[in-house]
Amino acid sequence: MADTEAKTKEQGDGGEKKAAAGQSGGIGKMLPMIIILCAVMVCATGGFFCARLFLPSSASASSGDGNEPKNVIKPKAKKESGGHGGGHGGGHGGGEAKGAGNAPSNPGEAWFVELEPVVSNLDEPGVTRYVRATLILEMSGDADYDENNAILEEKKAVVRNWVTIYLAGCTLDDIRGRKNLIRIQSEIKDSLNDMLYKNSKGLVNKILFKEFQIQ
Repeated sequence: MADTEAKTKEQGDGGEKKAAAGQSGGIGKMLPMIIILCAVMVCATGGFFCARLFLPSSASASSGDGNEPKNVIKPKAKKESGGHGGGHGGGHGGGEAKGAGNAPSNPGEAWFVELEPVVSNLDEPGVTRYVRATLILEMSGDADYDENNAILEEKKAVVRNWVTIYLAGCTLDDIRGRKNLIRIQSEIKDSLNDMLYKNSKGLVNKILFKEFQIQ
């Protein structure tokens, strides 16, 4: 009987050992699967948080190609100077427009056109002297802005050529002093009126000097 109980006990201990070995073997087989699942979960979580971090900046960058963001204050556009103010400033050295007039702010108001600078040698034998002049035309308020701008644009090469030749016929004594400059302005005005408005009243009121340099 004692031998039988001992054998039974040994068999029981052996079965328990086999069961424990089977359980440890099963856990060992499942361990790689568990590690892989944990790695996948970690990567998915990291990808989700990275997407949350970078998506706002991408959306804001792409907003420039679509609708503009709200609550953006745009700078106000600068108002263009009126015809009289801009032209008058140009006549005394502050004009901006070249080859085109500034439209008058009020009907019947004079407006101004700045011509391109002219450089011409003076009539001084044996000495190289020249004058650089920039003229501004004061146009009559009766002159239609669009029509007369078109005339001046069409004739600008002829006007430039005439002024160059006119100054080339002057000597130093002819262009020095206040009286001579006033005379030159008057002669140029009369000649341009004859050239631009042959069969009608001249619409050039005055000739102003923006620049008149003798070198």
